[in-house]
Amino acid sequence: MSEERKSSPQIEALHEGGSELRRFARALVGPVAARTADALVQTATARVAAADRLAGDPVERAFAELVRLNRRRVREHGRAPDAADAVPDAERRDATVAGQISVMPLDEREALLIVALGGYSYDAAARILDLPVSSVVSRLMRARARLDGAKPGVATRGGHLRVVK
Repeated sequence: MSEERKSSPQIEALHEGGSELRRFARALVGPVAARTADALVQTATARVAAADRLAGDPVERAFAELVRLNRRRVREHGRAPDAADAVPDAERRDATVAGQISVMPLDEREALLIVALGGYSYDAAARILDLPVSSVVSRLMRARARLDGAKPGVATRGGHLRVVK
């Protein structure tokens, strides 16, 4: 690999977006699986950096690659390799938002984290998740309803995690 390619603006953007990717990955795989999350981020950024063409936002492409890698990991191994699954459900289902997100179904968790934590618009989230915008919106609605329903005294209509772009 040439020295010019290593220091390209796209590669620099990937390095600058590394903390966002790690934060997203750790929330996606669960709080106990930091090693798994870090390995996924490293693989995703390496794949995006090694791509022949870096068209579009490289950080967005790295988010998309991270989602694909995690889906494959879950499909091949389930969630069993993560230490979070060794903890009984009653202990994991704490009252914190992070605790509720960690036990959320993967499709809802992906959509919620891309929009709320990643700060992406619905259109960008649809590109990252490789879904139609309507699917992203419906998954977000289910995730937000799940969070709202998990808190006593919070109405199920109108949520506090609304990010509209």
